[in-house]
Amino acid sequence: MQRLLQADELAVGEMRAYQVEGDEVRHDILVAHTEGGFRAISNRCPHDVIALDLGCLEGDVVRCSLHGSRFSLESGAPMEPPAEESVRVYPLRVKEGVVWVDLA
Repeated sequence: MQRLLQADELAVGEMRAYQVEGDEVRHDILVAHTEGGFRAISNRCPHDVIALDLGCLEGDVVRCSLHGSRFSLESGAPMEPPAEESVRVYPLRVKEGVVWVDLA
């Protein structure tokens, strides 16, 4: 687990991109703070490789700004075309006011 942010840095309804160095690769992660808690997915739309943080947060869903594909923050699954591939979901844990991400 790697430290990602202080929980109070991101209000409910906000999302932000983070770049985290892993063992041999850099992870581009989108973190959203929803009514259900913190969620993290890959920050790249698989349809046209654009950053999802440029889009908008709609509850537990992120809408891509380029073609309107929507992705579940819980499962990473596409919920609306044109995207057909899921995005990676990163497990998170909040402990003592700090949000940690599992890159494994």
